[in-house]
Amino acid sequence: MSLFGFINIALYILLYGSCYIISLLREESVAGYFFRNKISDVGNTMQICNGLITGTVIYISAVTQRCKMLRVIETLHNLDKNFANIGIKVKYSRIYRFSIVMLTFKSLVIGVYFMGVYRLLMSMNITPSFTVCVTFFLQHSVLFLAICLFCFVARSFERRLVILNKIMFVYRRIVVQSSLKMISYFIDLIAARFSMRQ
Repeated sequence: MSLFGFINIALYILLYGSCYIISLLREESVAGYFFRNKISDVGNTMQICNGLITGTVIYISAVTQRCKMLRVIETLHNLDKNFANIGIKVKYSRIYRFSIVMLTFKSLVIGVYFMGVYRLLMSMNITPSFTVCVTFFLQHSVLFLAICLFCFVARSFERRLVILNKIMFVYRRIVVQSSLKMISYFIDLIAARFSMRQ
């Protein structure tokens, strides 16, 4: 990970944490705009703490587990090189299309969700503060990025396993055919020796 990556994560956690703390101090939340009682206050606090912990854990694990991720990417690269050595090309266009569709779909879902909540608040003549918007949006975006990354890696492995399955199927067919030829050769050889003895 580059210096830019570490700075990006630090700024993200700083923005995320400061907006959460400001929201807590002002006792603001999206649900709190609709109704306010002690139960909603406890729920808001739990949601804010949950979002803060989730975001922090995801980004800290991204920093600490990056070596494993690099090994996964290196393994995919080695698989691709081995496939290329035997004349099989990985269709990156399928993985790329899947990535674009998933990013677009997830962005639309989060965008529609965010705009729906924002429009609902605006219809009640309530303008949410910047800190509430950031805490509400970033909480979902962190999970969105983690889910997308997992899906991309899983899809990449799935494509390689499909290719490997095809290779094994062809290899098995070749082995079976050569085994059948060898068996028929030995049967013919045994039959010829048996007929010579008679």
